[in-house]
Amino acid sequence: MKITAAASRAVQIAALSEKRSIVSENLDSIVDAFPYASTARAATVRIKPHARATMPVANPQHLSDTDLKKRRLATCCA
Repeated sequence: MKITAAASRAVQIAALSEKRSIVSENLDSIVDAFPYASTARAATVRIKPHARATMPVANPQHLSDTDLKKRRLATCCA
């Protein structure tokens, strides 16, 4: 996704809110669409650089197997 940002390309992803955390660390902004009767409303949120830098650290997908084991032992056996 960084390549597309450098090339000034916009990437659009349609996902349910509960699935958003999987890709949030790679997004610049989020547009939520809320259908209501025969109309729809949209709300936008821009993800600031600090939040975008913090998200990969919190994502267990980026941890090594050893770190995952340590985290699991710390939460289950504390």
